[in-house]
Amino acid sequence: MARLVLEQRMAPRPGGDPTDLHEVFTVIEPFRVAHRLTGVVTVPAGRCCFASDLASVPWFLVWLIGRTGRHLRAAIAHDWMIDRLGRPDAPVGDRRTADRVFLDLMAADGVPLGRRRLIHTAVALATDAAAGPLRRVRVGATVAVPASAVLIGPWLAPGPAVAVGLAGALIAIVASWGRRAGIAAIATTMTAAIAHVTAGVILVRSMLVAVEAVIARLDAARRRACRAGRQSTAGVPGSTSSLVAVVANSTDDGGTKPSTAWKVKCCEPGRSGSSATSTTMISPAENSL
Repeated sequence: MARLVLEQRMAPRPGGDPTDLHEVFTVIEPFRVAHRLTGVVTVPAGRCCFASDLASVPWFLVWLIGRTGRHLRAAIAHDWMIDRLGRPDAPVGDRRTADRVFLDLMAADGVPLGRRRLIHTAVALATDAAAGPLRRVRVGATVAVPASAVLIGPWLAPGPAVAVGLAGALIAIVASWGRRAGIAAIATTMTAAIAHVTAGVILVRSMLVAVEAVIARLDAARRRACRAGRQSTAGVPGSTSSLVAVVANSTDDGGTKPSTAWKVKCCEPGRSGSSATSTTMISPAENSL
């Protein structure tokens, strides 16, 4: 397997809020890709070329397919091919060809057959959804119908008639893909197989987000109350209003005495309504990795 060197950084989303940063990766060392549909091409290095998000796996499916692994080099090459579409030097002419090259590159890097077929199916669904609104509806039905049949069907209307109806709907959806029916068959089968686990992951993640939101609101309320109390006790002899932490940089001679200090004020009310003042020294030499 070829060497792959990447640089991780935070960057704003294209066309989005400049303050909304997300994780992207840049190729540091260029690498070559050889395929009958592209010839021998070189994936370039440098931030000026393109950025990748590694394997584009939704957060609720990373338990099944990771963002890294044997498929990573092929995923980076696939991102680059998609990025170059429509340009004179594009190695492929359309997304479907890029998907085919992606599948073959995974095979060349030793990704097991079942895993690479599953990854390729997910990529093929994204390609089809990007082809227009009608294709997006078909992709949505390919995923939603088997998931609903597994999660909701038995509770709403159990019985053989319903089972036959759902089977007929799934067969019709798969047939609507024509020559690419194999992709739809894999998608419907896997969606039904992992629906319960994926629903559980989504539920747990949603609960975690809700708890974090509640904690953030409580913390914001505490800080507002603290600021109000600090203003009301301002000027009272013997009372202070903040906890001060001093983070010191190491000196040029390697010592730990502060050369510059960053003061962070936070509220720490005491038992009697006033607050105590404390100083904490954090040395980089004691917290280096």
